[in-house]
Amino acid sequence: MRVGLTSKLDIGPPPWSAPVPRPWASLPTHQQYGGPLPQVPTVAIEENVAAKIARLNRRTLARDAFYLVWVAAPPGITLDQRRTRRLAVLKCWVDRHGLTSTAHAWSPIDDAQPFDPTLWLRPRSRSDFDDEQIGLLTTLPPDLDELGSRLGTYYPWLADLEDDERIVARGHAGDRATVLSMLAELAGGRLVGGCW
Repeated sequence: MRVGLTSKLDIGPPPWSAPVPRPWASLPTHQQYGGPLPQVPTVAIEENVAAKIARLNRRTLARDAFYLVWVAAPPGITLDQRRTRRLAVLKCWVDRHGLTSTAHAWSPIDDAQPFDPTLWLRPRSRSDFDDEQIGLLTTLPPDLDELGSRLGTYYPWLADLEDDERIVARGHAGDRATVLSMLAELAGGRLVGGCW
């Protein structure tokens, strides 16, 4: 019998933060490779979380909520909350207005909204979720009402906006200079100069 398999690969502009090298999870088969495995370049956890926060600012996808709760639930993963929040606010603005550099472009997204911190202070219910295909990712799908309730309890710090974040969170196109300044300040300096 022939079985057809499909896969999906999302290709987009690179992350704004420098890659974080991480080791492989050790498996017995690795001993057969004849030496140590190279580290894998990964997206910084703060940027990964910020991208999901920005998407949840537009739509309530169960898989993103599940990931964010998993990251934050005890024992949790330590995040630089300020950096994560700044990245999320910037990503929401770029989702609305786009960004171009000398090598890449981030196109505006049709349903993008200004960053709304109140979304992270109220519980979400089953009726808020756009997509209930979470069962494809977890062996026992979570209760969506519980998932939506837990999400807000872990991220109240998203409402603690600094002055420049508050300006960018409005989502006004005229705040591009503030956005570019904040992007230039990101650790690693990958977006210093050459963005408009």
